Amino acid sequence: MYSVEILFGPVGPEILLIVGLIVLLFGADRATNVANSVGRSVGSVKKEREEIERDLKDAREDLTDITHESKNEIDEAVEEVTETAKE
Repeated sequence: MYSVEILFGPVGPEILLIVGLIVLLFGADRATNVANSVGRSVGSVKKEREEIERDLKDAREDLTDITHESKNEIDEAVEEVTETAKE
């Protein structure tokens, strides 16, 4: 599975250009603050994405369990009806 960051993220000279623009716009002192904020934001988004992925995986497993339980109950009911019909 490919990540959007790999396909469309800035690389090499693009990163240097972005950093240069940030320094020009905000100055060196504010640029470090902006970089720290961006880093924290990216980390937060990554944690949330991982949490959502875990929740989806858990939900998928729960649905699989419910499906298997329902199938077993239906199989038991069909067997019971079949045995009753034979009598």
